[in-house]
Amino acid sequence: MVVDVLNEIDTTVSRNEFKAAFFAKFPRADVELIWENVDNAISTALRRAAKENLITKGRRNGKIEIYASKQVVARMVKEREQREAASPNPVTEQNDRRTEQPVMHSEEGHDQWR
Repeated sequence: MVVDVLNEIDTTVSRNEFKAAFFAKFPRADVELIWENVDNAISTALRRAAKENLITKGRRNGKIEIYASKQVVARMVKEREQREAASPNPVTEQNDRRTEQPVMHSEEGHDQWR
């Protein structure tokens, strides 16, 4: 369910933004019939999906946890590569302050995206 909702959102979102989109798709009253602590269950589902590497977790401005589908991250990486290829000055992580896109990290911290 988490992956499906993130695929539909098609951008990076905070936990609260995800919850709003989740309840737009699955009405809260219906979900409460299945889950006792709905907010806790959604947070747990997000953490588990990130831990199982089904989605990508990162931070916005170094503070707010954000989530994205693998499709969104792949698109962000491709767009960045295209921008870098078109740029006369190569962009490095240290000097790239031109974009507001968050750095995305996999749960294990091995992969990083901008």
